[in-house]
Amino acid sequence: MIAKPHRHRLTVRYRAYGLTLSCTEPIQELARTSPPEAEAETDLHIVFSHPDEPIPFPSDWHLTISLTDGTPWMQCAQIPPGYLLHFPTLASFVFNTSNHSIHCMPEKNIPLHTLHHLLLDQVLPLVLNYRGKEALHGSAVETPYGACAFIGVTGTGKSTLAASFCSAGHSVITDDCVVLDTRQDTIVVTPAYPSLRLWDDAIATLFGTTESCTPVAHYTSKQRF
Repeated sequence: MIAKPHRHRLTVRYRAYGLTLSCTEPIQELARTSPPEAEAETDLHIVFSHPDEPIPFPSDWHLTISLTDGTPWMQCAQIPPGYLLHFPTLASFVFNTSNHSIHCMPEKNIPLHTLHHLLLDQVLPLVLNYRGKEALHGSAVETPYGACAFIGVTGTGKSTLAASFCSAGHSVITDDCVVLDTRQDTIVVTPAYPSLRLWDDAIATLFGTTESCTPVAHYTSKQRF
């Protein structure tokens, strides 16, 4: 059984995808909130659990997303607290729909940056969809005419294209997940968090150095710029 989050454990607060997150451990990829955002109501409680914590695995998965070679990448099932998102050999995440929490449970010896990547770039976009947001697979940049989004399947160069705009002086609004909302008669793009995930050659070509980069996950050579 997954324990409910305790308020006294929630010590670090962040802003991402238009949500205020309260976390039991720091997430290095995010910038901490400052007033007045620091006093905003929490939208999601992020609880990092021990690898040995029992996971309520279902008897059947209602959704499996596989890699091109047929290997299961993500499995999803509805369980009593809400939903279980399982990344085989990497981590599992329980989204509790009643108390708006996400329990993050890594497999043994999985590095923190891999767990953070799965949470930020895989799980949160699905939670946003559940909450009624339009979350598209793409990147977006700021232009004098408004936001410009690049939507496409994995590997088509969305992040590299956004990075090329960044190297030309345009701010990157989001990478890999474009969250759309409406304000009066206008469609707006919600900022994600300040990061681009790029291959080394793209970073070197566009920015000249990879010194300020950090690894995305242990299973990919992409860097977080």
